[in-house]
Amino acid sequence: MKICIVFRGHNARLTDQTRRYIDVLMCWDNIKSVITDDLSRNCHEYDVVFITYPSKIVDSIKRLIQPKHFIQLQCNNQGENMLHITEFMNIYRSEYDRFVILRCDMMYRIPITKWPKWNNNGIILTNKDVHWPTRKLYSDTIFIVDSHMIDLFTESARYSSARETAHLHYIGEYLFVNNIVIHLMYDEYYHMINHPLQVLASLEDTPDLYNPLIGIPVTDISRYNP
Repeated sequence: MKICIVFRGHNARLTDQTRRYIDVLMCWDNIKSVITDDLSRNCHEYDVVFITYPSKIVDSIKRLIQPKHFIQLQCNNQGENMLHITEFMNIYRSEYDRFVILRCDMMYRIPITKWPKWNNNGIILTNKDVHWPTRKLYSDTIFIVDSHMIDLFTESARYSSARETAHLHYIGEYLFVNNIVIHLMYDEYYHMINHPLQVLASLEDTPDLYNPLIGIPVTDISRYNP
């Protein structure tokens, strides 16, 4: 399979009240091990693409990661960023069997070819958001889109971008409301810090990627669904 790995949005995040500084270079050893090296070991071809914003590490990304395409946008919002990604996907749809759209501030616990539902075809998302019962939202951390589903995914991105908040959870809402079959890696609800597949690196100084206690689901979601 020929795979395009697209890193989206901010490639570096400054410290704020809840997150420390993190950038994609700090995550790259993990990403290389569990994603790009794992794809190569399993006989998949891949290219790395960035559709991202200006930062102080842009030159380092180009030098150290050497993406095939580096598209630099003015920072607006996630919805607009995803529209640019779908434009890219439509241009290059004949070159790739699958697009894997990732954030720049995540690390992963499991090799990509062992991700749940990896061998399914279509659109694959991680899990339902905790707001699912009332708002039908899905997690926005990973979007896996096979080439024959690009048109439907593009429509979902347009729907998400048109919403007032334009966050990418609405992509899943569009897919659900329009009865588009997708595959979920996990049926349970998880907080980012104890997710069985991934960790938001900016929430932890030293992410414990292999802690056996990781993967405990959230069982009480009532406060998210008044």
